[in-house]
Amino acid sequence: MLPRKNRLVSNQDYKKVQTLGKSYKGDFFRLSFLLFANEMSPAVGVSTKVGVIVSNKVSKKATLRNLIKRTVRDFMHEKLGTIPAGSKIAIVANPRAVGRGKGELLLDLETLFAKI
Repeated sequence: MLPRKNRLVSNQDYKKVQTLGKSYKGDFFRLSFLLFANEMSPAVGVSTKVGVIVSNKVSKKATLRNLIKRTVRDFMHEKLGTIPAGSKIAIVANPRAVGRGKGELLLDLETLFAKI
């Protein structure tokens, strides 16, 4: 589970990341992100925020949606230290993610993060 300070919770933040941010599409996920813009003065006291979206279109079963969300959150928990402070990331699951193994999902996420 991600700490509260690292969660993207506001609807406005999600929209901002998805419209103004850069996006990459993988086999099972779409990654949208806004990196901290000001390189001259690093974000002091500002944390990286991550949001995961797995809609009913992915699966009608909550257990399957929650399994995908847990997998993504565990991955992001390990990656938090490598992302610049102040960045905002939204990860949207694709319906093809249902029924895939954890290894396949993690491999797709690794591929997406390599593009950043």
